[in-house]
Amino acid sequence: MATTAVVKKDHVMKAISDKTIADSVFKKITELEEQGGLDLPPKYSPANALKSAWLIFQDNTDLMKCTDASKANALLDMVIQGLSPSKSQCYFIPYGATAKLQRSYLGNVAVAKRLTDIKDVTAQAIFQGDDVDYIIKDGIKEITKHEQKFQDIKVANVVGAYAIAFRPENKKVAEIMTIDQIKEAWNQGAMKGKSGAHTRFTDEMAKKTVINRLIKPFLDTSDDSGLLAESVNRTRSISDIPEAEAEQIIEDEIQETIASKELDIKNPDNSQDADYDENEESVFDKGTREAKKAGPGF
Repeated sequence: MATTAVVKKDHVMKAISDKTIADSVFKKITELEEQGGLDLPPKYSPANALKSAWLIFQDNTDLMKCTDASKANALLDMVIQGLSPSKSQCYFIPYGATAKLQRSYLGNVAVAKRLTDIKDVTAQAIFQGDDVDYIIKDGIKEITKHEQKFQDIKVANVVGAYAIAFRPENKKVAEIMTIDQIKEAWNQGAMKGKSGAHTRFTDEMAKKTVINRLIKPFLDTSDDSGLLAESVNRTRSISDIPEAEAEQIIEDEIQETIASKELDIKNPDNSQDADYDENEESVFDKGTREAKKAGPGF
């Protein structure tokens, strides 16, 4: 009986600590909204996103071992960017004692819609036998034709992919990649494009690769200097992660969904951000200071 009592007490203390972290993030978000320093997407529920995210943390021992400050900052970055883990828009990955938020390709699209004039993004895989034409006008690519036969749609027949970003006034921007370019992008990762996701769902993975390539310049050239842009710059896309953790995320999702929903990818860049300094100023404090500078009219 004594042992049981100790275990129960530990669980209670852990629950109190966990609740404090999640609650502190929600409280900070509320403060930023009231001060006019944060503009969240319509119908986005910070409370629901935090609940979903915290369940993920509690189910991952390595994440729970991370510092409280890094866990709180990762959760705050998620809400500032208006992302939801339940919609596969982001993931949390432990780097030693530091928890970091990583965006999926869906997260990249969601953020691009908020930071830029992109209204929507679509993508298609190109299979051997497809008839595809495109033009380049003033440096902008435009897909002018894509005819496809149903019988040619086979994973082994993927020869490329393209993505289109829809902008105001019916303007479109496209990106197109050959399968060789796509595989070279995959080759930057730890699994070198040999994971189950890449071999079993080549068409879906190719589409996500070209979407990330299309979106990246828009995110990199955004002139928004507010909290959202700062958070985006601080957070890498999962496509930029060369570590094996990213591949494990993909494999776990495959096992859970068996291709019943869109899968995430990793692709082009092999760049790495410097780890967070555990002694650095909390994002909470910085966010509050920036919001005060901006004032209610931000």
